[in-house]
Amino acid sequence: MNRTTGGSSFPHPGKHRRIQTQMIRIAGLMGVLIPWLLVGGLAQAQDVSREAFRFLEMASGGRLAALGGNHAALLSPDAGSVLSNPAFLIASDSKEIGIQTSRLPAGITRAGADWVNPFRPAAGRDGKTPHTYLGVRSVLYGAMDRLDESGQADGTFRSFDSQWSAGAALPLGGGWAVGAGGSLVVSSYGEWTSSAYSLSAGTSWTAPGGDLSAGLVVRNLGGSLSSWTDVKEPLPFRVALGIAHKPTYFPARLHLTAVENAHGRFDPDLLAGAEFLFSEQFHFRLGFHSGLHNDLKTASRLDISGVQAGIGLRIRDIRIDLSRTSWGRL
Repeated sequence: MNRTTGGSSFPHPGKHRRIQTQMIRIAGLMGVLIPWLLVGGLAQAQDVSREAFRFLEMASGGRLAALGGNHAALLSPDAGSVLSNPAFLIASDSKEIGIQTSRLPAGITRAGADWVNPFRPAAGRDGKTPHTYLGVRSVLYGAMDRLDESGQADGTFRSFDSQWSAGAALPLGGGWAVGAGGSLVVSSYGEWTSSAYSLSAGTSWTAPGGDLSAGLVVRNLGGSLSSWTDVKEPLPFRVALGIAHKPTYFPARLHLTAVENAHGRFDPDLLAGAEFLFSEQFHFRLGFHSGLHNDLKTASRLDISGVQAGIGLRIRDIRIDLSRTSWGRL
């Protein structure tokens, strides 16, 4: 209810105090995130060319792809976003199954499936419900030409990368949750095969009402199990810190994440995304990935490399997420 004085309308004091509290929380979180970004912006680019299994850092699902990439904080996360931060598992209050597929440049195909189960033991644990996750991701590169030592064609071979994952998360109360997961990673190129293990852990906090969230995650901490050569290459180890907020009088969820590759000098990538809520059945998403932009940008004044967009549809209990990423001129 509004108070009216002299023909003017003012918000109720209680609502005004809630807005002030939200703004203070956002300012505090930004006070941590912005210095990180500013310091990183002064550093030189890092050399990540030695990393293996780079496909592990591809966007976890269609929704995240449209929002710029693997955010550490996400409002209303779903099964397809769990690999971005294992703590997102807590958002699911019922079993979920997710199936995804995407087409990449050069005829490359990516496919995956996710299963989330909010496991409920008979006695419970102080009212806290653990959640579990199983998932698989595969990148199929299709047929490639095999060349002999003289450069002549000698048949074809097929190659793929795959990731088999499992994880769990637990609510801690007060809006806090923690999660962890592990993956077996395999790459196959013809008769050559390499494998590795990957561990991830994260935490998230969500304010009462669900309109403000923060997250911190460490991804791909692990090492090689087998390699093509005697040299074992590092995994794409990442540390990400992010915030997400749905302003009271703005029809979009806003997401901002800094991702540090933790291999050398401090120079985080910036992920930014907005999810416009036109209705419960239709969302429009727009995102930006600074790392992808820097890698693919050209001399053109208007270069939209790294800009991503998509839509989300809901039909009863089925969610459909579609996204498109600009790769520039390849």
